[in-house]
Amino acid sequence: MAQEMTVAVFADAGETEYAALYREVGKLLRNRRVSVVLAAADGRYPADIVAGAAGGEAAVTLVCAEPERPAGLPDRVAVEPATDARDAARFAAEAADALIGLPGGVASAAALYRAWTDVGGPASGKPVGLLNRKKAFEIVRGFISDVAAPGLGSTDQMIVFADGVDDLLGKLKRLV
Repeated sequence: MAQEMTVAVFADAGETEYAALYREVGKLLRNRRVSVVLAAADGRYPADIVAGAAGGEAAVTLVCAEPERPAGLPDRVAVEPATDARDAARFAAEAADALIGLPGGVASAAALYRAWTDVGGPASGKPVGLLNRKKAFEIVRGFISDVAAPGLGSTDQMIVFADGVDDLLGKLKRLV
C-alpha cells in the first residue's frame, strides 16, 4: 500500500517528558503509512519519534545542518542537508503536505511557526495540526481565535487541534 501523506513533525529533541508520547506518535504514523520529515538542530533531533516511525513502509527523513550523520540514527532514515537549523525546518515544511506540532517546549513551537511562515503560512496551503494533549496548545488556540482569525478570516482550513493523534491525522487528511 502506498504512503498516505507526508508530515513535518515539530517536537522537542533530546531528553523530554514526552518521550513515551513521541514514540506512540511515531508508531501510529508508521502504522498509518504516513511519511515523516523532521528537522535537527545542533545535532539533536526527536529521537523518540524516529524510533517509533522508522521501519515501516513510509519514509522517515531527517534534515540537518551537521555534516556527519547523527550517531544512533537508524539506517532506514534518510538524511538531507541544510545550511542551518532554520533552513532544516523550512526544508521539512516544504517537503510535507502538512505540519504537526506535538506538546513540548517553546523552541519546538517557535520552529514550527517559523517554518510554516517561511514557506508562506496560510498561502502555502499546508495545514498545521496541533496535538492538544493535556491542553498543551490552549493558549495558541485562544490566540488564533481571538487575535489571528479576525485578521485572517476563518482559520479552520489552516490550523486544526485535536486531543488524539488519529483525530489529528483525520482532520489534516481532509485538508490536504
